Amino acid sequence: MASEFFTILTAVGRAKIASAMAGGPKLALTEIAVGDGRNGAYYDPDEAQRALHHEVWRGPINHLETDPANPSWVVAELVIPDQVGGWSVREVGLFDTAGDMIAVGKYPESYKPSMSAGSNKQLYIRMIADVTNASAVELKIDPGVVLVTRTSLDQIQSQQLAAVLKALCDTNRVLLGQHYL
Repeated sequence: MASEFFTILTAVGRAKIASAMAGGPKLALTEIAVGDGRNGAYYDPDEAQRALHHEVWRGPINHLETDPANPSWVVAELVIPDQVGGWSVREVGLFDTAGDMIAVGKYPESYKPSMSAGSNKQLYIRMIADVTNASAVELKIDPGVVLVTRTSLDQIQSQQLAAVLKALCDTNRVLLGQHYL
């Protein structure tokens, strides 16, 4: 059974990845765009697409990596800030530095409210593209726009705290050892 929601490479994306695999320049992904679909409805993405049917917002990629469990998957994430909205997301597009759409996806409908509607939220968009050879894709993001999830921050803080506690314990063992010698 086919998935209801999916991402495909565009013809341009496939050509650029093939060129990179043949020794050409690596493909540098930089932006994700979101749209509300064709006339506000779902459609099945087509590899001939060069743009979303109705783009409503575009921003820099917040996080980009290859999936640890599947090295041919490139996972790109976008954070849509509180200040924008008033539309639904039904389509997503992944763009490179030249502005070409490399992949397009059919996305589960997500409403992004606007501040003027009396509610707001950040919306996290995650897009997975199967590129066959992820080494042809340059995993590069703008460090000025990186955000971290609460889970990741908690994990980082736990690791740092464990390192500090270990260092204190090691120091105390040395001091206690010297004191009792």
